[in-house]
Amino acid sequence: MPTLRVGTLNVWALPLVARRVEERLRATVDRAAVLDLDVLALQEVWTPHAESVLVEAGAADGYRSLWPSGRVAGGLMALSRLEATSVEFTEFAVPGLPQRVQHADYYGHKGYVVARLRAGDGCVVLVATHLHARYAAPGEPDEYRGIRSAQLVELAGRITRLSDPVVAMGDFNIREGEPEYEYFVGLTGLVDAAAYLDRRKNTVVAANPYVGAGHHGDERIDYVFVNRAAEPVTVSRDFHQPLGHYSDHAGVVVTIDLSHRPAVAGKTDGPARAVAWNGLAMLLSEGRSVALRRRTRHRLKAIGLLVGSCLACRLRRRAAAGLLLVGALGEALLAERFVRVELRGLEFARRMLDRLTD
Repeated sequence: MPTLRVGTLNVWALPLVARRVEERLRATVDRAAVLDLDVLALQEVWTPHAESVLVEAGAADGYRSLWPSGRVAGGLMALSRLEATSVEFTEFAVPGLPQRVQHADYYGHKGYVVARLRAGDGCVVLVATHLHARYAAPGEPDEYRGIRSAQLVELAGRITRLSDPVVAMGDFNIREGEPEYEYFVGLTGLVDAAAYLDRRKNTVVAANPYVGAGHHGDERIDYVFVNRAAEPVTVSRDFHQPLGHYSDHAGVVVTIDLSHRPAVAGKTDGPARAVAWNGLAMLLSEGRSVALRRRTRHRLKAIGLLVGSCLACRLRRRAAAGLLLVGALGEALLAERFVRVELRGLEFARRMLDRLTD
């Protein structure tokens, strides 16, 4: 197979919040068939029902899920007309913050899938992912940048070990020109298909009626990247007007040439790689500092609530004392368990980053 047609789309199948989910999912599969895609990577397939709708609709057009039915891995799913010889899901070591229930990334168990697919006489490796969202408005501090940087390092560590043609795609929640984007590309040597062909188009558009308050203006945060063993030939934005709104995101569709290795997509040179390494090390350090400050705040709140509980108990306000004690235990749990998990994940990413210099 000298060429490969792939697409990626965040389908916004969020329970209780997203509208017209089943209708949109069926329309997405129909559109994939019209586009004659070999592989369609999907994000935010959060429920078994959403998965079953996609599996059923895809079967009519020759698509099958790349992993067993009923296993919704971090909201990720892929429909493929190519046979998979292996599929592996890895949950990110730094998942997010459990106390930010309204952001929900922690509870989504985000990660990445690596699937090896038969493509003619050879194979191609699909890497599909959905990174932590930023939530912060432009100009506001982004407390998740360190977490997202750790996730990018995990991806880079996996991708740089692959020698076959690699297609990495999904909702990366980063913008071209931002440090995370530049460092990820610099460390991996991957090529952004839309940038390579100079066909950049925003994948989140404010005019889309499904776009909610979580997005701030137009932005390009969904990507198809390829490594040096492949070359983008065409790229287009799809799954959006005037075809119809399939999601709160638009999709990206790319035709990839697997027959030769273009020099432009070669391995990153030494200086660029060094800049990327130093930049990511700085972002991981920044993330660690943010986590340590958060732990200090949780500890102080736990002490304050515990003192309040003791005072309420002395005043024989037992209900208030009990509530304050529960709050103190919750703050202590956040500080001593969940922040520790975050710090351990950041340290894991830093060790992985160090190994990438070998």
